[in-house]
Amino acid sequence: MSELNDFQKRLINSKISNYHTMKMEVAQWENDIIHGKGRKSEKELSQKSKLTVDPTGNKGIKLAEPPNHIQEKKTWIKTIDAAMQILENSDKRKVIEVGYWSETPKKVNDLANELNISVTHYYNWRDDIIGLVVRLASENGIFKQ
Repeated sequence: MSELNDFQKRLINSKISNYHTMKMEVAQWENDIIHGKGRKSEKELSQKSKLTVDPTGNKGIKLAEPPNHIQEKKTWIKTIDAAMQILENSDKRKVIEVGYWSETPKKVNDLANELNISVTHYYNWRDDIIGLVVRLASENGIFKQ
């Protein structure tokens, strides 16, 4: 973990913290594609181009080939899901659920108390989680050390 600089640690912390937001953004993008929000109707497009339009096929292609920023979010979601799966039966999972995903920000002392661990133990677990996410993100090609 010591090979990561502060910027890299903050990046990983940010990705874990924003997991639910990324999921909502990807779901919204997919929903917009499926329901055609903000797009010209298929009928308008076919009249202008004089071509046969396949709305279902076009939607499928767009969903299968998302823009880079959406694909990156999907890969981060997959990475964090994999980390959560690995931590399924571990108390470290609670660090993510309580420390990263709680509705209200908490001080480290309060987090450690809630988890019944020392502050040092909390930081060690958090570093282990960051290391796990870095490894998985590297395997998924979205993080380079």
